[in-house]
Amino acid sequence: MPVRETEWLAKLNLMQLNDCTERIRYVTTTKDDDQVKAFRVLQVDLVRKLEANAIIQAIEEKQRKKLLEGWRPSILTQREIATKFGVPEEIWSHYQFLSSYTHSLPMSFYRTYDQERFGRENKVDRGYFTMTLDWITDFLKECVDFYEQDMQSAKSAK
Repeated sequence: MPVRETEWLAKLNLMQLNDCTERIRYVTTTKDDDQVKAFRVLQVDLVRKLEANAIIQAIEEKQRKKLLEGWRPSILTQREIATKFGVPEEIWSHYQFLSSYTHSLPMSFYRTYDQERFGRENKVDRGYFTMTLDWITDFLKECVDFYEQDMQSAKSAK
């Protein structure tokens, strides 16, 4: 569904603010003061645009302030977006597992010692790989089934 320009700009500028905020955090560590200053100017401009945007103005004040800090790339959380688009709970749980396991979050390292996961081949990681391959196989089968149904529909429409 197409959105109004105001909504599109709110989403775009919020994503740009998040990118800019992350770049400031990174560039600050490099001691490149000129780049930090340039990103801060951009950050102030993006916040100004967002504050003037009717979509952002309509958001409850506490959430709006949080969004304008620049740490979130979207108005809705990933979970809210997944729910809005009907992503099944099973798919969401797969995403959460893979994301947590891949990134430096507690799930990826918290039980390293208990599970004897020290960067070498081990039973737990082998089990995770097998489970992931099962998920991928199921997903690809669904894609092939969908494609075949779509092709049958296209043939019927002729």
